[in-house]
Amino acid sequence: MRHNVAPPPLRDITVGHFSLHKAYTCYREEGTQDWQLLIHHKGKGVFHHLQGDLFMDDLECVLLPPRVAHDYGIPEGDDGFWAAYWAHFIPRPHWLSFLQWSEVRDGLFYFKIPDQKLYKKIIVLIQEAIELAKEEVAFSEQLAMNRLEEILIHIARVQQDLEHSGLDQRIVSAVRYIQGNYSRSINLSILSARASLSEAAFCRLFKKEMGKSPISYLEHIRITHACHFLSMTTHSIKDITFMLGFSSKSHFCARFKKFNHMTPLEYRRNALPLDNSLEA
Repeated sequence: MRHNVAPPPLRDITVGHFSLHKAYTCYREEGTQDWQLLIHHKGKGVFHHLQGDLFMDDLECVLLPPRVAHDYGIPEGDDGFWAAYWAHFIPRPHWLSFLQWSEVRDGLFYFKIPDQKLYKKIIVLIQEAIELAKEEVAFSEQLAMNRLEEILIHIARVQQDLEHSGLDQRIVSAVRYIQGNYSRSINLSILSARASLSEAAFCRLFKKEMGKSPISYLEHIRITHACHFLSMTTHSIKDITFMLGFSSKSHFCARFKKFNHMTPLEYRRNALPLDNSLEA
């Protein structure tokens, strides 16, 4: 019978390195309340999953969101070892776009670092984060978070280049503008001007390349960020409305319900128990 391994105390960031030997398994049936990043270092590891095991090898990283079961360790029957760097963290509000990794199993997100140069840069950053997190001086935790943010940005840049490699560059320009300015007032006039197209031609090309209209894509980005704010922060629904560029709370709630089939307040109550008194 497996026994649940207690997670580290919940805080902005807890970071470290492990070396697991023989039959070690980390099992958390209900996951954790934070995110966890694992960066392969040496040996070989495995994530057990109902949809099939995921083996972890050189240059590979795995990201586990909150409330997703943890079940990883040394492959069964393997007398070797697995070493990896890890970080438990609560994302800063603007990190959501950095966490859009490929979901290779339900709740299991994966990224393979493309080359040794970037891998070495990431390892230096995670090692610096570990040292900073050990320091008991002012702002050391924030500096450790900065190192983790830099890691996530490096990964996000690679992913974005891969995702956009086959797209029309005029649409890439518009997509990047939306992703970086979703909290501002954005309309077709602004987006089509960036693409140097008429509004009608821009809308046709955008839908062809992205599979949805520019306004639908903008709403998707905003609602995705709203889900993060509702589940991982104590911002009020009113504040979230204007942080995401919606014109009114009622408009935000209506659009959120269309996407998620529940109100923002219902979504927050179903997420982590932050403070359900924060309703306005």
